[in-house]
Amino acid sequence: MAQLKFSWKAKLADHWRDISALGSSSFYFSLIAAAALLGVKIVALRLLVGYFLIEIVVWLVRLVHYKERPDKEKFTAWWQKVNTGSFPSAHAARAAFTMMVLSWHFQSLYLSLFLAVLSVFVMQARVYLKRHDDWDVFAGQLLGVALTLLA
Repeated sequence: MAQLKFSWKAKLADHWRDISALGSSSFYFSLIAAAALLGVKIVALRLLVGYFLIEIVVWLVRLVHYKERPDKEKFTAWWQKVNTGSFPSAHAARAAFTMMVLSWHFQSLYLSLFLAVLSVFVMQARVYLKRHDDWDVFAGQLLGVALTLLA
């Protein structure tokens, strides 16, 4: 019988990957759908508008200023190059935007603090997983906050 090896490093990487998913497009659209189904349509609409604003700005910045990820990725087409760019972090931007929209809507100090901590965890996860460096996630956070003020 084969013996299973336990690795704290692998477990930690799994946890950071799970946290990173809180800034992913699939989680974001799940949140939009949940808000719409729960009747909080203004939140769903702001999140949807924010998603497209973030994507547009991130793609435009990456078209003008391409920066490789810490773990370099190969690409063959121009749109893959833009998608493999690391500056700014779209995950961090979506996490910050979500934090701001939900905090403003629900006006709860505890929810706001919880979301702020999750947002910082998403940033740290992206750095730990070598998808971004500190400047990438910081710029993503600033972008998310700035677009919240505009949306």
